[in-house]
Amino acid sequence: MSRVPSRGTSLETVLDGYQPVSDVEAQDVGRIRELAAVGDPWARSSPLHVTGSAVVVHPPTRRVLLRWHDRMQRWLHVGGHAGTGETSAFEVALREAWEETAFPICRLGQMAHDRAWFTS
Repeated sequence: MSRVPSRGTSLETVLDGYQPVSDVEAQDVGRIRELAAVGDPWARSSPLHVTGSAVVVHPPTRRVLLRWHDRMQRWLHVGGHAGTGETSAFEVALREAWEETAFPICRLGQMAHDRAWFTS
């Protein structure tokens, strides 16, 4: 397993270190790279854009926090869109986790397949 990128890591660096586990994931990474090469990958005005998401885990119980998403009408992990000037998916995920839960999200961890996760 490779090292989890630091919180301020650029999207390009995150994509460079990402190991897709399927052809579909590899194609998705390629689409994001193409988007970043021609414009702002964070722009909400584009149907395809990057967001930051977090899986909040309670370490003693290993329970995962989900929140009800009104528009999607389902339970989802926390996350959302970048604010003006934000360019790090990790920073966006950390901010969104705090905003959506009010929990003191304080640690960046690592789990299978180098997916990043935040724990309190």
